[in-house]
Amino acid sequence: MTKTIIDATVVAADAAIVDGEARGPTAVLAVGGEIARVGDPEEIAADPRAAGARRVDWSGRALIPGTVNAHNHGFQSLLRGIGDDLPFLVWRERALYRHGANLGSRSRLTNTWAASKSSVTRSAPASHTCQTYSP
Repeated sequence: MTKTIIDATVVAADAAIVDGEARGPTAVLAVGGEIARVGDPEEIAADPRAAGARRVDWSGRALIPGTVNAHNHGFQSLLRGIGDDLPFLVWRERALYRHGANLGSRSRLTNTWAASKSSVTRSAPASHTCQTYSP
């Protein structure tokens, strides 16, 4: 007899937001890296795909949907690596405001091309829907 091994994980939390509604104890069954089912922890535990799954206990925590950044500021891609370890407001002063203004002072066409190429290359895998260039 051949045993099929399923790559599955069950995450259980004390609360969740599901379809825009707050709810109490909730579990998520992920199979093969994709969400297969969301529901009451007992129902998820009874799902045959959850047998032998890795269990993650998030007691005292809530599950909430992730967010997606659907846009990109192209010229900022040219500033990558400058102050990446800084808090945002410090980075904004030291990198964005300091160097961003210089991006339009040389060959604007060259900078636009470089920013667009860098930006699209980085954002296409993330399915960004908008590219902007405005230093």
